[in-house]
Amino acid sequence: KLHDTWETKRPETFVTSSAPLKGMSTGMVGMKVGGKRKLAIPYELAFGEAGNDLAPPKAMVVCDVSIQALVAQ
Repeated sequence: KLHDTWETKRPETFVTSSAPLKGMSTGMVGMKVGGKRKLAIPYELAFGEAGNDLAPPKAMVVCDVSIQALVAQ
C-alpha cells in the first residue's frame, strides 16, 4: 500500500489534468460526483521504469478512486 486516503479520512484535492499519476488523469475522464473506479495503471503512466522510493521499477499501480465533489478553479 502506497497511500490511503480512506485510512486517513482526508481526501486528496487536485486538478484532474495534474493528477499525481498520469494514469489517474486518463482513468478519471468522464467520472461524475459519486462515481467510483478501480484504476490499474501501467508503469509507463505511473512511476516509470525506474520507480521511486514508493514503488519498485516497472510497478503497476492500482487505485480505488471516488469523486466526492467538483471544485471550480
